Amino acid sequence: METKGLEPRMETMLPLELQHLSQKRGLLSPGLVLGFRIGEWVRRQLGPLTELRIAAGEVNDISFTLNEMVGKEGLWGGVTRATAPRDWDLLFYQPSTNLALTVAMIEETTRFPTRVMALEPLLVDRSPAIADRYRQMLGSLIHELLHRPLTTYCQVRQVRCQPFMDKPPSDSHKSLVPCPGCGSSADPRRFWIIDGQPACPDCFLLEPSWFMTC
Repeated sequence: METKGLEPRMETMLPLELQHLSQKRGLLSPGLVLGFRIGEWVRRQLGPLTELRIAAGEVNDISFTLNEMVGKEGLWGGVTRATAPRDWDLLFYQPSTNLALTVAMIEETTRFPTRVMALEPLLVDRSPAIADRYRQMLGSLIHELLHRPLTTYCQVRQVRCQPFMDKPPSDSHKSLVPCPGCGSSADPRRFWIIDGQPACPDCFLLEPSWFMTC
């Protein structure tokens, strides 16, 4: 969701952290709100964002928000851009517990409503009445994004992960292991167990760049 450079008209007070995020971005957008809500929820589930590894399928207002939230907590951490197409939009991995949360956005509920999009071509006329109506609709949309259940907008999956071989023997690379997912073979030192099933670097849901030493 991207706005046309107009601030929504809000009738309720925004959370302070979200206000700061919108000031940093220069605009309050639906993507900022969703990123903020997801970040807050993950904090409650897994703790500080700086203790997690985070990846996003694309660069947008959601990933911007999460990156800023990480930056507010400390000097370390950030959001990694996914290196390959994934079945998730966001990934949060906690190394201390080998627990991962994947977030898949629900397109039907996260795209701009038709009623809002219908006004966008009319904004070029610079009509104050149309601009005001557009801002009111954005405000209503932001209010919904803040208060409706988060499951309205995304699906969350919890996954247990662990290295295939915690302490592989020095010659383990000589015996390649077939991947049940894609059928290719790879060094077992690079495999992971994802929810009880082995997965090669191309199939596992974690970002390979996080485990270059594996």
